[in-house]
Amino acid sequence: SNRSLHVTNHYRICSLGLWTNDNVCKSIHEMYMQVKASMVTVLVIKDVVCHTKGPGFKPA
Repeated sequence: SNRSLHVTNHYRICSLGLWTNDNVCKSIHEMYMQVKASMVTVLVIKDVVCHTKGPGFKPA
């Protein structure tokens, strides 16, 4: 599946703390934090399995 990151101003990311046990999620988390720190638009993660885990998940 396509794991590309789509930049948008809509927040659809699950709780980032739940992602640290998965390499893909960790990578996404790091990229998200870089963007957030830069005050740029929030990332939406699509087609990533760990995206749907956890109580923090916000369906699109």
